Amino acid sequence: MKEFFKKLSMRKRRNNETLTKKQKNLQSILGLMLAVFAALLFRSFLFEPFRIPSESMMPNLLIGDFLFVKKSEYGYTRFSFPLGSKTSWEGRLKPNNLKRGDMVVFRPLNNSVDHSDNYVKRVIAISGDTVDISGDMITVNQKLLHQEKKSDYYFIKIGRELDGFEMKNKYLNETIKVIKGKLFIDGKKISNNNFNITYLSRSQCDKLQSLFCLTVFKLDKIIETNDNVSYEILQLVDQDKSQYRLNFVVPENEFFVMGDNRNFSLDGRVFGTIPENRLVGKVVVLFFSHNYYRPIWKVWNWGTAIRWDRIFRLTDKIYD
Repeated sequence: MKEFFKKLSMRKRRNNETLTKKQKNLQSILGLMLAVFAALLFRSFLFEPFRIPSESMMPNLLIGDFLFVKKSEYGYTRFSFPLGSKTSWEGRLKPNNLKRGDMVVFRPLNNSVDHSDNYVKRVIAISGDTVDISGDMITVNQKLLHQEKKSDYYFIKIGRELDGFEMKNKYLNETIKVIKGKLFIDGKKISNNNFNITYLSRSQCDKLQSLFCLTVFKLDKIIETNDNVSYEILQLVDQDKSQYRLNFVVPENEFFVMGDNRNFSLDGRVFGTIPENRLVGKVVVLFFSHNYYRPIWKVWNWGTAIRWDRIFRLTDKIYD
């Protein structure tokens, strides 16, 4: 009899252990589901992360920057939610007005661009504004946007194999040297805030059909002020102001955008104004940044690969 109760007790203990394991597995699954649900809520209603893939918003946003976009700033559209772009809803919940000078994320409408991708640009004009663009001069509601040159800015594309070599640029009459992401002009080190370097692979160099695989653009870094909001833009030096002309009125419930890197941006000058119901949100925080030409998985490069001064910065403070 004693042996019987002993076996019964052992069997009950094993059953309890099995039940405990099942409970733990169930708790883990429920915890994972809760975490995914919380992440979806955070992404849909609060902030969504984005990565900058191009140079169109230089010098304020660089390739390799990671941003948080505030979803509630202008209200919620179908592009605010996961898979929302698959629906036909065209409304906007809790709409708020856009402000000139804001950096926003949106989906373009015109078929001249890939309207399945998110774009980040700066709001130049809002619903009802009259816009006149002549070359690099912009007028909004008959008020010329104030522009003041701050410094020179170099935008360089160079083959990796040329790193460390000194080259004479006959067009600018300057000697250029790039060493591990640093720029020297006529032997003088240029501030990190006044240049951007893109390293090209051999295949990319072949596409450029350039013998030395070096392209240099010297730009004016300019402080532009729009509706009391100041920010930096880039424009080609000595640009012909008569080469481009555009005049229009922004339709109701739409807005007009441009990239800060004016000569290297696909923006409203190409795809026109954007309906407000295609907004995703406002760019508010730059939470991480790295030099994309240096693999982030190489931990020993973190000292120079990560742009430490750009981590967790409010985007309206980048100019400061």
